[in-house]
Amino acid sequence: MLFGGFAFLLEEDVNVEMSEKFRKYFAVFGYVLIFTCFVFLKTTILWPGYYTLIPVIATFFIISANYNKFAIVKNCFVQFVGKISYSLYLWHWPIYVIAAYYGIQESWQIVALLIALSFVLAFLSFRYIESFSFNNKSVVMSMAVILFLTVMLSYIPLNTLLFDSKTLMIANYKKIHKKELYNHFNKDICMVNNIEDFNETSCLQFDKNKKNILIIGDSHMAQLSQSLQERVSEYNINILQATAGSTPPLIKKFRHNEPMVKELMNNTFYNFIPKNANKIDGVILSASWSGYTNIPKDSVYYNLRETIKYLKSYGISSIIIGQTERYTIPYANIAAWNYENNSQMNVRFLDQYAVKMDNYLQNKLGESYIKVINVKNFPVLSDNYIPYMWDTNHVTKYGADLIVNKVMSNPRVIKFFKLRKKRRRLVK
Repeated sequence: MLFGGFAFLLEEDVNVEMSEKFRKYFAVFGYVLIFTCFVFLKTTILWPGYYTLIPVIATFFIISANYNKFAIVKNCFVQFVGKISYSLYLWHWPIYVIAAYYGIQESWQIVALLIALSFVLAFLSFRYIESFSFNNKSVVMSMAVILFLTVMLSYIPLNTLLFDSKTLMIANYKKIHKKELYNHFNKDICMVNNIEDFNETSCLQFDKNKKNILIIGDSHMAQLSQSLQERVSEYNINILQATAGSTPPLIKKFRHNEPMVKELMNNTFYNFIPKNANKIDGVILSASWSGYTNIPKDSVYYNLRETIKYLKSYGISSIIIGQTERYTIPYANIAAWNYENNSQMNVRFLDQYAVKMDNYLQNKLGESYIKVINVKNFPVLSDNYIPYMWDTNHVTKYGADLIVNKVMSNPRVIKFFKLRKKRRRLVK
């Protein structure tokens, strides 16, 4: 937006001071930069970031040059798109968001339909709003009506009139259960967003009378910590925890991804583990691997493989708790929708990239990768109407219990923990 303002202010001076020949070069340079972006900028690149400047600068050159003598620019279709471009810009995003909200899966047919709808609405806006001459009285009246309706609707509890109270309770799980979620993640103690908040004394405390299992990961490992600790306590197992938001449990960082709390991972892998390897009975790694969308799947696998090798070099066995589901809208809303309409809408909103990442890592890592994702049979509400997840990708305590039960029943995990079934005494 700032560059657009500069381009507008400079346009007249450029037209006066610069020759047509140089303005043409400016425009060509801008167009070449834009088409270069189509070729070289990939979805794995962090966005917004430094690369955002390339199309912005390109657009700045084109607008400043104001050179319109290219045949393609004079084309009637290009001229039409230019005229409706602002309305097109305004309409395309809400159309996409509404489609995502209703779980409409992307395909070339759907994309084509949404683009066509954006063009139709943009043309109507341009024809009947942008091109219409409003007088001051009509503008003032319209604004007054909009303001009145906005104020009125803000005081009317529409949701309580339209939906069942339990539906609203499910949808508002995050808002109602803030304290439980905080404790559930062990937040600001063993799951941190700043290294200064990490309590090493509490989180990395060995128990010489128990097996000591170290769990490392991002918030998706942290969300299982409480349930895991409760589940393994009966087997005389102590859990040590090093988890941080948006920080995958890997020994190397990725080119286009800077971990949020890299100091914690560096300290855990290169200081704590080497010093205490003989006390660690195993390591569990977990993260939302598909959540790092700017990192290619093969890079995730390579780094995981190297991390497993690194742990093995210290004689430490490890397992990986797999990818959980990710959804395009908050899961609590989906669960509320399912409850209200007695339906099952999960598949419609399921992020397919998470499913692909899960299948890829399972095929590559084999039995060390513990599959937990749900793609067909989805967990129902608890008896207390608690949903399995509370946002688009994190589970509730109820959901964590379900995942941990699934993990603990896996033969590879039983072997990893060296668990033995308790023998029942025979009654004589």
